[in-house]
Amino acid sequence: MKAVLFALITSALLTLFTNSSFAGEQYTKKGYAVSGYDTVAYFTIGKPVKGDKNIQAEWNGAKWLFSSEQHKQLFLASPEKYVPAYDGHCAFAAGVNKKVSAQPTLWKIIDDRLFLNFSKAANNRWLENPEDYIKDGDENWKELGKKPAA
Repeated sequence: MKAVLFALITSALLTLFTNSSFAGEQYTKKGYAVSGYDTVAYFTIGKPVKGDKNIQAEWNGAKWLFSSEQHKQLFLASPEKYVPAYDGHCAFAAGVNKKVSAQPTLWKIIDDRLFLNFSKAANNRWLENPEDYIKDGDENWKELGKKPAA
């Protein structure tokens, strides 16, 4: 019974995830990475904080916003430390071999890596077993990362 329930929930989530209205690239139409949130704040403050358009840096083809000049400098010194896993796409979706944009307010840091998820349902499902989703997501991302969002 649990296997059937799991299959139904996963199927429903994947149907939602593959809807083109929810898909998108890592950056918003305005070109801001992580929808303009300060990725350093997740690590230093422990919560998502919107960045200031007056405090930004260019890295990897996108504009990154920060809530303080100090956060900008921390990012520029080591961007790989602060960039979300899977280029900011949904960690749950990557774990099930899909590429879906994520919400910056649904997040978790595990082993010094920032993971974002698309919806509360996906986030809750991912949090039930993040280690396996991360393992699968890391493997899947080798190919998913080359593709546009579906």
